[in-house]
Amino acid sequence: MGNRAVIGIKDNDIKKENTPCIYLHWNGGRDSVEGFLEAHHKLGMRGAEDKPYALARLTQIIANAMGGELSIGVGIYSQLDTDNYDNGVYWLDNVDGKLQIVEREYEPNHTQEQQNYDLEEFSNSCIETMPESYQSTKRA
Repeated sequence: MGNRAVIGIKDNDIKKENTPCIYLHWNGGRDSVEGFLEAHHKLGMRGAEDKPYALARLTQIIANAMGGELSIGVGIYSQLDTDNYDNGVYWLDNVDGKLQIVEREYEPNHTQEQQNYDLEEFSNSCIETMPESYQSTKRA
């Protein structure tokens, strides 16, 4: 068992099944995903206006935060476990200048989303795992 999720950035120029995505085996709950996105924003990373760069930096943030050798993958939507019985798919886009969750797919029928992590603490802990050059970036 895991706490799986797939994360993709909406792109009208690419068929959904060919969209590059991140696969998480762990930390796929909404509180974790929002924390990764908040770290992305605080670090001043590019958003959905530059999808490949935004996805690469988000992948870096998540991989650094999770550490180890497993638990994260990259692939196209059609290759990943989207209907995973955990958290499904998070679709991201720019909202008010930030990369944010705008849609869910295969979302479990839970009455309440996981809220194990404080957003500020979790996002700051993600930033602390980044190379020193990133950590000096002003945190909003």
